[in-house]
Amino acid sequence: MHRVRVFLNGAASHSKAFDWRGELSRLLFRSDVEFLSPKSLTELFEECRKAASEKIDVVISVGGDGTFHTLLQHLAESETIFLVVPAGTANDLATELGISKKLRKAVECIRRDSYKVIDLISVNDRLMATNGGVGLVGEVAHCINQWRQNIPGFRGLMSKTRHHVYTGVLSGHLFTNKINYHEVQITDSEGNKREVRTPLLLVNNQAKLGGSFSVAPSTHNDDGKFNVLLFTHENRMELLDAILKVKRGRSTSGDKHVHSFETTSMKLTCFNEKSPLKFFGDGEEIAIASELNISIRPKALRVFAPFHTLAERISRESSQKWNTV
Repeated sequence: MHRVRVFLNGAASHSKAFDWRGELSRLLFRSDVEFLSPKSLTELFEECRKAASEKIDVVISVGGDGTFHTLLQHLAESETIFLVVPAGTANDLATELGISKKLRKAVECIRRDSYKVIDLISVNDRLMATNGGVGLVGEVAHCINQWRQNIPGFRGLMSKTRHHVYTGVLSGHLFTNKINYHEVQITDSEGNKREVRTPLLLVNNQAKLGGSFSVAPSTHNDDGKFNVLLFTHENRMELLDAILKVKRGRSTSGDKHVHSFETTSMKLTCFNEKSPLKFFGDGEEIAIASELNISIRPKALRVFAPFHTLAERISRESSQKWNTV
């Protein structure tokens, strides 16, 4: 019998309109299920620590990527397997894993023991699972987080518009705000250095960001590398055009101001000590520093995900068989 601990984020965009406790209790009636709704970050951190020390079999995160981001700091590289239930706005990780929005189908992964092991990205020793970066991505995430906390009704708007809210806020930001540039030195895993001036640098562990931006179409969260997507446009309209191409899934290969590469590690050094780099990942602020050390953490997290092909099932079962020999 599985020991299951469910972390409920009552502030998530879709969590208040559904009886999560009742439905999960019904679907997991053969398991020992405990529900937690931490009232503060301190309480959440303590409960994460307890779940890790008690070696809980399954942790279910009901919320967006931010909820999951907090949980994985304590439970990465453990035997615990995560189920990310999409109850937030973008739900980037759940979408990447193919987790159904129908709870019955999502929970079916537990019964079928259908999981995979994914990479994580370390940013100054803090972990992230999906996408992040510096510049516009952080400014937009910060703006949305502030509006969600301070503007009545904004959470309701997010629940209706879902990931489209990111597109709207980004477009408005590009048209009405001053574009901030960061002068940084990039040192790759081979020690090669280059200096750039950029309004947006993305670090990607999966193909899509914000539900609809195809930032790294060939990137997977289990390939032992991460993608870097760099914009160096000085012209506002050219930058907007490039970002819209990314959103529409169109190629930017002909744009000399867009650079994309794969690596296992990277160091970002900011030349302006008075304005350190702010790195946002999984929709949360991860680090503020003049130097960011970014690296892949291979096979660091077990996550439930449906088998999409027979080959995937056979591969997992074969791997389990040889690991027990």
